[in-house]
Amino acid sequence: MNKFYKKFAKNCDDYFYLPHRKEKRGIGGIFFDQLQHKNISESLLLLEEVSKCYIETYVELVNINKKHKFTAEDREFQLYRRGRYVEFNLLFDRGTKFGIESNGRTDSILASMPPAVNWPFRLSANINKKEKKLLKFIDKKWNEHN
Repeated sequence: MNKFYKKFAKNCDDYFYLPHRKEKRGIGGIFFDQLQHKNISESLLLLEEVSKCYIETYVELVNINKKHKFTAEDREFQLYRRGRYVEFNLLFDRGTKFGIESNGRTDSILASMPPAVNWPFRLSANINKKEKKLLKFIDKKWNEHN
C-alpha cells in the first residue's frame, strides 16, 4: 500500500481541488478511480489493504475525538464547509456531471448532497477563525511526508 500512497494522494489532491477558490477540499486522502493493476487478485488485495487501513484510522480518530463536545459553533462551521462539497460535486465531479449530462435520474444523482448547507454572505468570527486554521492545515504538503 505504501508504494501507491504518493500517487493516490496526488490523484486526490489534483482531483478534489476547487480552482475558483484555489483550495483543496481536504487532507491526506487517496483517490484511484482509474486503477489499472496487473491482475484482479492484486487489485482486490490492494482494496483490502486500503479498507483495513481506513477502518483502523477511522476508529482511532473516533476514539480520540469522541470526548470532545460538538458545539453550536462547530455546527455552524460544518454547515459552511459542507458547501465546499456541494460546489465540488456540482461543478467538477465527473460522476455527477456524467449523470446530469446523460439525462440520469436527477434526484438519485443529487441524493449524495448533504441535507443542510450554509453559504453565509458574511462570515462570522467563528467561521473566519476555524477557516483560517483549517486552510493552514489543508495547505500542508501531506504527500511529501510519506
